[in-house]
Amino acid sequence: MVAVVIIAILSSVSTVKISTVLNKVRNARRKVTLVLLKSALEMYRNDHGHFPIAGSQTNFLSSEPGDVSYQGPDWIPGLAPDYVAALPRDPLGGPTSIVSPDCTNHLRAYTYASDGVSFKLESFCAAEGPVSPDDIFNDPADVPPSTCWQVCSGTPACLW
Repeated sequence: MVAVVIIAILSSVSTVKISTVLNKVRNARRKVTLVLLKSALEMYRNDHGHFPIAGSQTNFLSSEPGDVSYQGPDWIPGLAPDYVAALPRDPLGGPTSIVSPDCTNHLRAYTYASDGVSFKLESFCAAEGPVSPDDIFNDPADVPPSTCWQVCSGTPACLW
């Protein structure tokens, strides 16, 4: 009986640690994806003189089917396949576990908006764990507690 209790305790501790590691890995993957997409967007702008135009300051296009602002697999128009092989989806996708007015009716997704001059790209409602205000990917326009990371072309887009 004692052995069963010890195994159960060790099993629960291991499960918590594995879950924490997986959360960190997915968060790191989201940030790497944002950096890679930002590079692709810069290459697009160098070739075309503007960023792909999509969404608006208040309506970002989403990578996740079923999300309220999903516009299909070409959620950053013209970027794939010339600048990236395919546009990514969030590593976890689906319903978010974040309780926030900003995330109501949204799924874990990458989101994009651009007027052609500026752009903002987010990992929206996807953060698994707290987002530090000191994190370079922290979205200053996101109402605390922060729910997403961003890359952008600079002001004013970073504050959309």
